[in-house]
Amino acid sequence: VHEQSSMEKGLLMTILGFIFCHGDARADNSRWLLDKDLYRLLHLADENMPPEPPVPGSTRPPSRVEPDVDAALDRFCKMDYLVKIKANEQLMTMNEAAEDTSYFYALGARSAVEIGRKQVVHFISQTLGEEIPQEMLDEIEKEDEEELEGEGSE
Repeated sequence: VHEQSSMEKGLLMTILGFIFCHGDARADNSRWLLDKDLYRLLHLADENMPPEPPVPGSTRPPSRVEPDVDAALDRFCKMDYLVKIKANEQLMTMNEAAEDTSYFYALGARSAVEIGRKQVVHFISQTLGEEIPQEMLDEIEKEDEEELEGEGSE
């Protein structure tokens, strides 16, 4: 049980890292990653992961690889660690590879509260063995301050 939990935590942190580093930024500081890009990145990180998302309306046989990415993504969305929305006009203009059948993923409320962008960046840094650029830390700090100020003025 603990091994499965550790694998899923690692998968979640990896997904959050991909969203943070490769997602398309919106005016509200959120980042959205196209499902095709997420699966491609996961497959690049581990060739046992499926290279593409499941075809909408069809069912893919359950994965023999642990963790099952499709099932894990569904679980992470149900648990509010991720937000998954169908491509809309605004998101499709941000990413020209998006189609009517595409979905986008973003950090969910629980990820923002329990994990935070700073921890995601530190996870990526440790995983890649690279230093975090100070500009990135400053950007996160500034965005966090702006969010706090916005909450205080309501």
